[in-house]
Amino acid sequence: MAPWYREYEDIKEDELLDEDEMYWEAHVHARDLEKLRDPEESIEYRFDAVIGYEGMSSEDFLEIEFPTWVKVFGQRFEDAELYFPDYDTDSIF
Repeated sequence: MAPWYREYEDIKEDELLDEDEMYWEAHVHARDLEKLRDPEESIEYRFDAVIGYEGMSSEDFLEIEFPTWVKVFGQRFEDAELYFPDYDTDSIF
């Protein structure tokens, strides 16, 4: 899981979005680690999602929304290996 600030219309062409069109996204990528680590297994299970939060402030996304995702995933998949960035909002704002 990772927060991502969408700044570019096309990053390859270095085309920035207008400042009022930039927004946060939550990226969620899941894999079955047991199958990934087993060379005899077929790796077919993949879950990838990108959820856009157009219009949400950085403070609300980073202090409320994304931590809520982390909490819910931690409760729902308590035995899973979850990876997400640890960030200090005081250093961002």
